[in-house]
Amino acid sequence: MAEPALAVRALEAGYVRGVPILRGVGFDLAAGEILAILGPNGAGKSTLVRTIAGLVPRFAGEIRLAGASLADLPPHRVVAAGFAYVPQVANVFAELTVDENLALGGYTLKRGRAERAARVFELFPDLVAKRQAKAGRLSGGQRQMVAIGRALMVEPRVLALDEPSAGLAPIVVEQVFAMIRRVARSGVAVLVVEQNVRAALATADRALVLAEGVERLSGAAGDVAANAAIAEIYLGGAPAGASP
Repeated sequence: MAEPALAVRALEAGYVRGVPILRGVGFDLAAGEILAILGPNGAGKSTLVRTIAGLVPRFAGEIRLAGASLADLPPHRVVAAGFAYVPQVANVFAELTVDENLALGGYTLKRGRAERAARVFELFPDLVAKRQAKAGRLSGGQRQMVAIGRALMVEPRVLALDEPSAGLAPIVVEQVFAMIRRVARSGVAVLVVEQNVRAALATADRALVLAEGVERLSGAAGDVAANAAIAEIYLGGAPAGASP
């Protein structure tokens, strides 16, 4: 079988040694697949992606990207290995143009920057007319396009998005998740941390539910959406796939 794009095994991590936030979390993520990381506030969702990105200390367990270990690598080497992370806030340079944001995303490239930017504009054609506009003056959806596009400049194997729909109007949320599907169809594995459970499960192939840093459920997104027990305990209310 092909090596997973990303493999996490028995991961323990946190900010203070001896006080782990994540306890024994594991999953595989294949190329072109979307995995939603779900759970209540404080479950460890953002800590998970930040640990993979090299921003939070790992205490135990394995993190492998296409078979190569990411454990204890500094963030810039994690990026170079093929893992791109888009945080929830401060994910664009507001005073720089779209073109300048993309150029910064590819600043480590010795060549091919223009070609990669062209592929970003093919993926997000709405940005073409905004190339010289400052990112801070764009709509919420367009700013997310810039943030994701900048991350894609390094041609990652895995793209991690932390709360990409936060603060956006419902119609813009639909646009953001349509973007995520386009990115996955291009062959990039996508890891999505989300509070918008319905949108995430409608988009993802699989889901992982965390609570208090522990994996409580994983499986096909449709199965998780229909699980009344998980909806009640972790997601608050009716099953995520149920009609209102």
